[in-house]
Amino acid sequence: HRDPAWWRSLASSPSIVAAMPDIDPELVAASVVQDHVTPLASLNGGLLFVRADALGFVEDMHALFLPAGRGHEANSAVKSALDLKFTRGACLITVTQTTSPMSKPPLSFGFRPAVLAPSAAALEAGAVRLWVLTVEAWRASPAFRRL
Repeated sequence: HRDPAWWRSLASSPSIVAAMPDIDPELVAASVVQDHVTPLASLNGGLLFVRADALGFVEDMHALFLPAGRGHEANSAVKSALDLKFTRGACLITVTQTTSPMSKPPLSFGFRPAVLAPSAAALEAGAVRLWVLTVEAWRASPAFRRL
């Protein structure tokens, strides 16, 4: 779903802005038409996967869900998206946790803290921790077994 207006509206929602005050709706809207970004929409939100390397082995995941989509919808969307990304050749999914409690990835999906600390630039931008998910950890996770 590459409609910038839809993603701008989602990112501009008061509930999203309240949970993620540093979000830039215009940047979100502009990103969804980029070739290195895979936007995956659901009814009440969606996921953006940003390819971090030329071959697509590493993907950075960003989630935006309205309150109505948090819980079961988001859980199902993330499971489906991870399975899709790993099936299509991704080897590593990353998530940058910020001070927003909603930015921490679900540990039951196999995410683990990266060994490396965030860079100074990432810390300045509000990053708290980098999380990683390998295809092996995903397939061994409780979330994958319930898929």
